[in-house]
Amino acid sequence: MFRLPWTMSQVGVEQIVGLLTDDDEEKGLTDRAAAALETWTHATGDQLDRLVAAAIKAGDFVPDELSGQALRLFTSKTLPHGSTVQKSFDLLLQAVEAMEKATPPGEGRSAWQELRNKLQSFGTFRYVDTVLQLDSAAELPLAELVDRAGRLEPYSAVWATEGLGHYWAERAWGRGETPTRLLADDTVDQALLALHAGMGLSMARRSLQSLDVESPDEQIHRQLHHFVDLCRDNSKEGYAEVALEALGLIARTLHPELVTAIDQQLASLYPEIQAYFWHGVGRGSYFLPFGLVPRVSSASRALEMLREEAPHEVAWTNALSGLAWPLILVNIRQPEIIESFLAQHGDLLDTTDAFASGVGASIATWFDSNEGDTHLVRFCQHQPDPVDGQLSRLWECHVREPARRALKYDYPAMRENGLLSNLFQYSPLEQTANGQIE
Repeated sequence: MFRLPWTMSQVGVEQIVGLLTDDDEEKGLTDRAAAALETWTHATGDQLDRLVAAAIKAGDFVPDELSGQALRLFTSKTLPHGSTVQKSFDLLLQAVEAMEKATPPGEGRSAWQELRNKLQSFGTFRYVDTVLQLDSAAELPLAELVDRAGRLEPYSAVWATEGLGHYWAERAWGRGETPTRLLADDTVDQALLALHAGMGLSMARRSLQSLDVESPDEQIHRQLHHFVDLCRDNSKEGYAEVALEALGLIARTLHPELVTAIDQQLASLYPEIQAYFWHGVGRGSYFLPFGLVPRVSSASRALEMLREEAPHEVAWTNALSGLAWPLILVNIRQPEIIESFLAQHGDLLDTTDAFASGVGASIATWFDSNEGDTHLVRFCQHQPDPVDGQLSRLWECHVREPARRALKYDYPAMRENGLLSNLFQYSPLEQTANGQIE
């Protein structure tokens, strides 16, 4: 996903849109899309590892021993800033949107919608310097930049604010400095969850970049200490855990071979962080490369992967709660995408409140970043087709009611008690910041 903006442009938007005029009526649109992706993987050659290409074509994820090698390609060195890349990304979004509109209503269209949502949220986060025209505003205080992000369209504003947290940290690294007190001493008092989440991604990537599968325990130990110290030094009081949660996302997406080792080390070094780490692993699993194929349900494949990988109950409940986050927030404008996930996995979700807990926490976090968002209002008011009684029950149990409780009870209580970071780990639904739901 990180390399997609310019590797896809090598094939050209024209080839993608050309699929819409294919005369072969016997071949479904998704099949034609898969064929285009195959052409794309051949065209990118030296830029996209064959292992990832094979995984995309097969609609499957690569085994653990191969994923580390394949995902080495997805590093910050392949993510240049600049308007040229942003324009390529915009063209790609237009092509995907065209595919979405040309696909008949149903799961096929939802798959293209989900891909478009992923690209838009990621693009706004990653290229926030271009989105907010920061080249000419590099010396502006963070509070003014956050205000500028808040004036964007609500959906973009949330991702841009998270991107600002990452940008603010990377700017310090770029000056040759070790970031210190970045958010701890700043006067910003809004959207702090999103800012700390973005900053944490920068800290985690920088802390893990020197590690690999052969790194000795002592080196992993040292880098974990470094990461924790960075997050605690740069975070406002009560928000350090938000930044710390990013460790799991970066580990799962860029260093999957280290997930087990980090989990084991945290159990002895920082057991209080272990839940946040696995929450981040759950979030990161949604953005793995197989999620770029429109006919592959990235949330469903991530769920399968997490069930196999989670070594203990804390890992499983937090990873499932973390998976709910991107599924809800990335697709908040299209609740039908969440409906499809519920319909497929309702039996499993009924066995635990972890997914519902994640839904409520993600909605509260979105509200914290953008209180007046009309997308949030429409999502909370959404009702599935009443003809499908089972889906209506699942929606009420796992989405609507957790969201209502989070906005009415959990978020206000956590904010009053300075415990908003609890939103970034699994919390049983019957508990809130003060131990009582009502």
